[in-house]
Amino acid sequence: MPEERRSRADLARRPNPDYRTGAVTRAVRVATWAMFFAGVMAIAVRYPSLPATIPTHFDAAGTPDGYGPRATLLWLPLVWLVLQAGIEALSRHPRIFNYPVRVTEDNAQRLYREGERLMVGLGAGMAVTFLGAILMVLDGAAAGHLALGRGPVLLGAGLVALLVTCVVGIARMLR
Repeated sequence: MPEERRSRADLARRPNPDYRTGAVTRAVRVATWAMFFAGVMAIAVRYPSLPATIPTHFDAAGTPDGYGPRATLLWLPLVWLVLQAGIEALSRHPRIFNYPVRVTEDNAQRLYREGERLMVGLGAGMAVTFLGAILMVLDGAAAGHLALGRGPVLLGAGLVALLVTCVVGIARMLR
């Protein structure tokens, strides 16, 4: 219990953010939402022509090994929207983050900026991953197998971006 009180007290003593969000961070936010809307539009355009049963999972070789009704595809943008909106909201409140170092008057604004960048970067990596997954399902449904192309490339790039964002973000906070 004392640890919890101390943690709340530390949070209450943290200074409020007074830095300006950078132009790149703002542009990444816009690009992230643009990817979301592109994914929704891809589903909206291709959904009527999808077969009743579509591949929902692929093995390492690209062979579909899980199938479901095409309506299962509609869950992807819904889950994506909830996660994206949560990350967006959280990125705007870096004061509440759990930082790997103690937040002081001297380092608070730098940490807040890095925390915001980390969350926005995670949102972007997640957006690329979800867009890749949607394209994999759409292309796999059309071809009957995983078509090598944009879907797997985006999915892989998104996963790498998530990992790199975490490592770089945490490293920047520690220095």
